[in-house]
Amino acid sequence: YYFKRIIILKNNNQKIFLLPGPPLEMEPMLNEFVISEISKLTAYRQFFKSVFTVGMIESELQKIVQEKVKPHDSIYVGYRAESGGCEITFSGTKEELVQESYERLKQCLGASLISEKCSNIIEDIILNFSNKNITLSIAESCTGGMLTSKIVDSAGASKVLKGALVVYSNQIKHN
Repeated sequence: YYFKRIIILKNNNQKIFLLPGPPLEMEPMLNEFVISEISKLTAYRQFFKSVFTVGMIESELQKIVQEKVKPHDSIYVGYRAESGGCEITFSGTKEELVQESYERLKQCLGASLISEKCSNIIEDIILNFSNKNITLSIAESCTGGMLTSKIVDSAGASKVLKGALVVYSNQIKHN
Protein backbone atom coordinates (compact mmCIF):
# COMPACT_ATOMS: atom_id res chain seq x y z
CA TYR A 1 0.00 0.00 0.00
CA TYR A 2 0.99 3.67 -0.34
CA PHE A 3 1.50 6.39 2.27
CA LYS A 4 2.58 9.71 0.75
CA ARG A 5 4.28 7.85 -2.11
CA ILE A 6 5.86 5.21 0.15
CA ILE A 7 5.54 1.75 -1.30
CA ILE A 8 5.45 -1.07 1.25
CA LEU A 9 5.95 -4.60 0.05
CA LYS A 10 4.82 -7.33 2.44
CA ASN A 11 5.92 -10.95 2.42
CA ASN A 12 5.00 -13.05 5.45
CA ASN A 13 6.57 -11.22 8.42
CA GLN A 14 8.77 -8.99 6.27
CA LYS A 15 8.16 -5.43 5.11
CA ILE A 16 10.20 -3.57 2.52
CA PHE A 17 9.81 0.22 2.45
CA LEU A 18 10.50 1.98 -0.85
CA LEU A 19 10.94 5.73 -0.46
CA PRO A 20 11.51 8.48 -3.02
CA GLY A 21 15.12 9.58 -3.46
CA PRO A 22 15.09 13.36 -2.80
CA PRO A 23 15.88 13.96 0.90
CA LEU A 24 13.28 16.72 1.22
CA GLU A 25 10.58 14.17 0.35
CA MET A 26 12.14 11.11 1.95
CA GLU A 27 13.16 12.39 5.41
CA PRO A 28 9.68 13.44 6.60
CA MET A 29 8.24 10.12 5.42
CA LEU A 30 11.01 8.24 7.15
CA ASN A 31 10.48 10.16 10.40
CA GLU A 32 6.67 10.25 10.34
CA PHE A 33 5.93 6.74 9.16
CA VAL A 34 8.76 4.27 8.58
CA ILE A 35 10.48 4.60 11.97
CA SER A 36 7.16 4.17 13.82
CA GLU A 37 6.33 1.12 11.70
CA ILE A 38 9.75 -0.43 12.41
CA SER A 39 9.39 0.38 16.12
CA LYS A 40 6.18 -1.67 16.21
CA LEU A 41 8.18 -4.69 15.03
CA THR A 42 10.77 -4.50 17.78
CA ALA A 43 10.51 -5.17 21.50
CA TYR A 44 12.55 -2.07 22.37
CA ARG A 45 12.79 1.54 21.29
CA GLN A 46 15.89 3.09 19.72
CA PHE A 47 16.90 6.67 20.51
CA PHE A 48 19.05 8.78 18.19
CA LYS A 49 20.94 12.07 18.52
CA SER A 50 23.04 13.53 15.70
CA VAL A 51 25.36 16.45 15.12
CA PHE A 52 27.02 17.77 11.98
CA THR A 53 30.60 19.03 12.22
CA VAL A 54 33.09 20.88 10.02
CA GLY A 55 36.83 21.38 10.22
CA MET A 56 37.71 17.90 11.50
CA ILE A 57 38.32 14.70 9.62
CA GLU A 58 36.47 11.54 10.58
CA SER A 59 39.50 9.91 12.27
CA GLU A 60 39.94 12.99 14.54
CA LEU A 61 36.28 12.81 15.50
CA GLN A 62 36.56 9.10 16.26
CA LYS A 63 39.54 9.81 18.52
CA ILE A 64 37.60 12.53 20.40
CA VAL A 65 34.64 10.20 20.85
CA GLN A 66 36.81 7.31 22.09
CA GLU A 67 39.09 9.34 24.38
CA LYS A 68 36.88 12.15 25.67
CA VAL A 69 33.22 11.27 25.15
CA LYS A 70 33.66 7.59 26.03
CA PRO A 71 30.10 6.48 25.27
CA HIS A 72 28.64 3.60 27.25
CA ASP A 73 29.19 0.14 25.71
CA SER A 74 25.50 -0.06 24.80
CA ILE A 75 25.70 3.10 22.64
CA TYR A 76 26.36 2.72 18.93
CA VAL A 77 28.29 5.58 17.29
CA GLY A 78 27.86 6.10 13.56
CA TYR A 79 29.94 8.39 11.37
CA ARG A 80 28.88 9.68 7.96
CA ALA A 81 31.53 11.72 6.22
CA GLU A 82 30.57 13.96 3.33
CA SER A 83 32.12 16.90 1.58
CA GLY A 84 32.52 19.71 4.05
CA GLY A 85 31.94 17.79 7.24
CA CYS A 86 30.90 14.72 9.15
CA GLU A 87 27.67 13.66 10.80
CA ILE A 88 27.99 11.76 14.08
CA THR A 89 24.99 9.82 15.40
CA PHE A 90 24.63 8.19 18.80
CA SER A 91 21.98 5.51 19.13
CA GLY A 92 20.85 3.11 21.80
CA THR A 93 17.91 1.78 23.76
CA LYS A 94 18.49 4.03 26.80
CA GLU A 95 17.63 7.62 26.03
CA GLU A 96 19.61 9.03 28.97
CA LEU A 97 22.84 7.32 27.80
CA VAL A 98 22.36 8.57 24.24
CA GLN A 99 21.72 12.11 25.54
CA GLU A 100 24.76 11.95 27.86
CA SER A 101 27.12 10.98 25.01
CA TYR A 102 25.60 13.63 22.79
CA GLU A 103 26.06 16.39 25.39
CA ARG A 104 29.67 15.38 26.10
CA LEU A 105 30.46 15.48 22.36
CA LYS A 106 28.90 18.93 22.00
CA GLN A 107 31.17 20.22 24.78
CA CYS A 108 34.25 18.75 23.08
CA LEU A 109 33.49 20.08 19.60
CA GLY A 110 33.20 23.79 20.30
CA ALA A 111 33.28 25.78 17.04
CA SER A 112 33.42 22.61 14.92
CA LEU A 113 29.77 21.88 15.78
CA ILE A 114 27.58 23.32 13.06
CA SER A 115 24.20 21.66 13.36
CA GLU A 116 22.29 19.63 15.89
CA LYS A 117 19.47 18.90 13.46
CA CYS A 118 21.37 17.57 10.45
CA SER A 119 18.40 18.37 8.27
CA ASN A 120 19.69 21.16 6.06
CA ILE A 121 23.19 22.39 6.78
CA ILE A 122 22.71 25.66 4.86
CA GLU A 123 19.55 26.56 6.80
CA ASP A 124 21.29 25.67 10.06
CA ILE A 125 24.26 27.90 9.18
CA ILE A 126 21.92 30.79 8.33
CA LEU A 127 19.98 30.30 11.59
CA ASN A 128 23.13 30.03 13.73
CA PHE A 129 24.79 33.04 12.08
CA SER A 130 21.59 35.08 12.36
CA ASN A 131 21.15 34.22 16.06
CA LYS A 132 24.76 35.22 16.78
CA ASN A 133 24.71 38.34 14.55
CA ILE A 134 27.46 36.92 12.36
CA THR A 135 27.66 37.95 8.71
CA LEU A 136 29.11 36.05 5.79
CA SER A 137 31.10 37.15 2.74
CA ILE A 138 32.14 34.54 0.19
CA ALA A 139 34.93 34.33 -2.38
CA GLU A 140 34.60 31.41 -4.79
CA SER A 141 36.65 30.14 -7.68
CA CYS A 142 36.30 26.57 -8.97
CA THR A 143 32.84 26.25 -7.38
CA GLY A 144 31.66 28.97 -9.77
CA GLY A 145 29.20 30.48 -7.30
CA MET A 146 27.51 27.22 -6.31
CA LEU A 147 27.99 27.82 -2.58
CA THR A 148 26.53 31.30 -2.78
CA SER A 149 23.66 29.95 -4.87
CA LYS A 150 22.84 27.36 -2.22
CA ILE A 151 22.81 30.04 0.46
CA VAL A 152 20.64 32.56 -1.42
CA ASP A 153 18.13 29.80 -2.20
CA SER A 154 17.44 29.48 1.55
CA ALA A 155 15.12 31.63 3.62
CA GLY A 156 16.86 34.24 5.77
CA ALA A 157 20.01 34.44 3.63
CA SER A 158 19.77 38.22 3.34
CA LYS A 159 20.19 38.51 7.11
CA VAL A 160 23.69 37.00 7.01
CA LEU A 161 25.07 37.17 3.47
CA LYS A 162 26.86 40.46 2.75
CA GLY A 163 28.03 39.51 -0.72
CA ALA A 164 30.07 37.16 -2.86
CA LEU A 165 32.73 37.21 -5.55
CA VAL A 166 33.33 34.56 -8.16
CA VAL A 167 36.82 34.77 -9.64
CA TYR A 168 37.17 31.88 -12.05
CA SER A 169 39.75 32.93 -14.61
CA ASN A 170 43.43 32.44 -13.70
CA GLN A 171 44.19 35.75 -15.39
CA ILE A 172 41.89 37.66 -13.04
CA LYS A 173 43.18 35.72 -10.01
CA HIS A 174 46.74 36.77 -10.76
CA ASN A 175 45.99 40.40 -11.63
